[in-house]
Amino acid sequence: MPNVFTLSLPTLEALLGNDFEIWLNEASSLLNSCLWLSELESAFLTLRERCGETAIESYANHLKAEVKQAVSGKNENELEALIFEILCLSKLASVADEIVLLKVFAPKGQLMPEAKVSLAGRECVIECRAPQHHIGAEDLPQKFAPFKWRVNLVFVSYLATQPTVGVTLVPLLYGSEYLVPTPFNPFERDGFVVPLAEELGSDSLFAREDWQCISGVAWVSYHPTPLDNPQTIHFEGFVFPNPKALRRIPLEVAVKLHEAMNLHTLTCDAADRREAAEWLVPRLVKRLTEKWKVKKVKVWGSFKDSVFWHRRSDIDIVVDGLDWKQLVEAEEELAKSSPFAIPIQLSDWESLPEKWRQQLERGEDFMGDWKEKVRQEMESIGEIVKQKFPERLRRGDPKQDTLIRESLALILDEFYKGVERIFKRTLTSLGKKLPAGKNWHRELLDQAVTSSIISSNLRDALDKYRRFRHWFRSDYVTLHLDWQKMQPLVEQLPLVYEQFKREVEEFLSKIT
Repeated sequence: MPNVFTLSLPTLEALLGNDFEIWLNEASSLLNSCLWLSELESAFLTLRERCGETAIESYANHLKAEVKQAVSGKNENELEALIFEILCLSKLASVADEIVLLKVFAPKGQLMPEAKVSLAGRECVIECRAPQHHIGAEDLPQKFAPFKWRVNLVFVSYLATQPTVGVTLVPLLYGSEYLVPTPFNPFERDGFVVPLAEELGSDSLFAREDWQCISGVAWVSYHPTPLDNPQTIHFEGFVFPNPKALRRIPLEVAVKLHEAMNLHTLTCDAADRREAAEWLVPRLVKRLTEKWKVKKVKVWGSFKDSVFWHRRSDIDIVVDGLDWKQLVEAEEELAKSSPFAIPIQLSDWESLPEKWRQQLERGEDFMGDWKEKVRQEMESIGEIVKQKFPERLRRGDPKQDTLIRESLALILDEFYKGVERIFKRTLTSLGKKLPAGKNWHRELLDQAVTSSIISSNLRDALDKYRRFRHWFRSDYVTLHLDWQKMQPLVEQLPLVYEQFKREVEEFLSKIT
């Protein structure tokens, strides 16, 4: 790594004047100084061009003082918090129509947010927080009081540790019952979904009246890349919207946040999710066509018919021309390139039943008849139980072979996912509100009974598969699959499927 003195830092030198050489000597003794000095130089250059030199002088003076404190072993976290703030503001400035740094205008002793930013024509107020362990909730709302009718965003990054956002920030914002298992990934089909205003926990920050002025909180993770020889700082994270906000986060702002800092905004409700999906779908199709060179792209599923769209809906796309490995890679790449945390599910054209392919080729409304869609979903589950399941059993003895047990566990997992898809589509079509929160899988099964889709007897049988799936999805990588736990589920699967098919069909036949 080159000596820090070889860095060209003309903006910092101009701001610090005669103190620059002494300050640079002190700064160069700190960890990763070459990297963050280079990043700060770029950040100050951007802010000076957008805000003017006078506006950033206070930041330069603050930086000088914090470096001195860090060198002496005091308040090292304060320096990192300041660097986080400066880098965030410069990232936003790079995509903003206009940015005004507010602290320079704050009367002495008065708290002010960091900046007022115009993003895609929408006025936003920005507050940056970098606490050691959690958000300092007490003084934050008062900072936003003068800006009640603007889009108010809080950017958060924890310093002392990098805890998993699902077990720290999510419960703090939405309530302790929304503890999300690690790793936090809202791009999964069963990933975290933002609760509605009436579903917020009483202990959540967003449920508090003085937090209604805050539109959302962005969890920002930033780290040197590559780790072995860092050359730059990589930003990524998620924006958590406030369901009770006076001003929602506009779609255009979410797009700019992704452009600036690789942030993915979660959606509040079905309407928000639909608006984001309609913006996203044509761009996904274009990317698949141009970058991945797919031969055929068809969007299907609930996106094609708003009757079936709900706040857990994902974007289903079938493609032709990618093998299974490329499907996984393309799915991950599309998620990273999306400004919105909406699951994107790619399917292989050749793996679809012939009847479905014919419908898609004819351009028919794939979900026009919701009962037919449920029956088609049941056929897919039937293929799993009647074809894939026996084929896996013929491969060997699951009692003796770990790989056979794992393949059967995946079958049980696929079976119950199909069951839940049928419940969700049926309940949505009947105008029922789907459950949310950490217990939504169990509550969905209970709702299927109260809505007379299945019997309580079948509910008890299916609940065993639900509990196994929860355990399997959480622990199967690290824990040995217990055949005694699996064996009854494997043996009963064909009978449970037949009972499930019969009861759902009986229910459908009664609906006009």
